[in-house]
Amino acid sequence: MPSFSCSSTIRVVSGNHALTLKIKHNYFYREQSQTITKIKGRLPKDLDILLSSDLVLTLSGSLDGTDVANDVIVHSAISEHLRRCIRTNIKELGVNNISDLFIDEADGVTKMTLTSSRSPPRISRPHANLVSIDLAYIWKNTRRNTDQGPERNVNLLSNDDNPFSTQLFLPFESVLNRVTDQFMTYHLVG
Repeated sequence: MPSFSCSSTIRVVSGNHALTLKIKHNYFYREQSQTITKIKGRLPKDLDILLSSDLVLTLSGSLDGTDVANDVIVHSAISEHLRRCIRTNIKELGVNNISDLFIDEADGVTKMTLTSSRSPPRISRPHANLVSIDLAYIWKNTRRNTDQGPERNVNLLSNDDNPFSTQLFLPFESVLNRVTDQFMTYHLVG
């Protein structure tokens, strides 16, 4: 099982909006492989997690069940919000450099790269190497349009208040702040 992944979610509901952040940590043990085994539950307590090279964050998103294009995500206020939060906490996270957001030509996915400010420790205990973290921002409008029937959820957002726009509006920002704080606290450890 050289390559493996673990997933978790953070969900915040506020007013008419719900944001679920799906987080997938991608690791390898000894050497990377093409086959990635999904681990359910927690990693063993005695397994150290190291960052032996740059950490790649991939970003994707959906709005009311519709995937958001990567060229929208790369320019969105959501992506810039994450980058700004990491930059603000750069020293505490042990990060030396943050790349600009970019769309990887190899797979067409929005990414940013974090370079560690620390050299990898030499340890003999069992350890896994963290390679990347995949982040999927899933926004849902929780308000129902009752004129269309109770089962039909209609997208009531205009282009001006889309959470993936280039400007982040206050209702989205408060939800995003809560999710980002939890992600930074529990998933990015310096």
